Amino acid sequence: MKATDKQFKNLMKSYHPEKAPANFTMDVMNQIYAETSKISEYKPVLNKWVLRVFAMLFGSFITYAMFATGGTAAGESLPGAEQVKSLVSQVDLSGFAAAGHKMAGLFGSLPPVVVAIFLSATFLLLLDQFFLKRKKQVADQ
Repeated sequence: MKATDKQFKNLMKSYHPEKAPANFTMDVMNQIYAETSKISEYKPVLNKWVLRVFAMLFGSFITYAMFATGGTAAGESLPGAEQVKSLVSQVDLSGFAAAGHKMAGLFGSLPPVVVAIFLSATFLLLLDQFFLKRKKQVADQ
């Protein structure tokens, strides 16, 4: 045997590892759990007010598009559409009309895949907010 092997063998004979405390594993696991619970705290992608403003703008655009055409796909008028048109005609909506035409032109020029992705992302963000609110309600009970 080489001299280094003999020294290593003597060293290993004199080495006695320390014993871990009885609750060592439990303490380590509790620390790991505490760290992961801090990391996994849920945070929404967008704030509530951003989604509300976006939903109002999108809803306004959809409402404008429904009433601007004057009817449904079958050619019949929507219930109450004439009353809404008479109220709307009293208000100067030229700015909104121009914005609506710009948005319609923008959405019309986009490929359908991009519009589908945009609508899907919007739906998923709104669904995210719904589940976050639901989670908070369940946690409060």
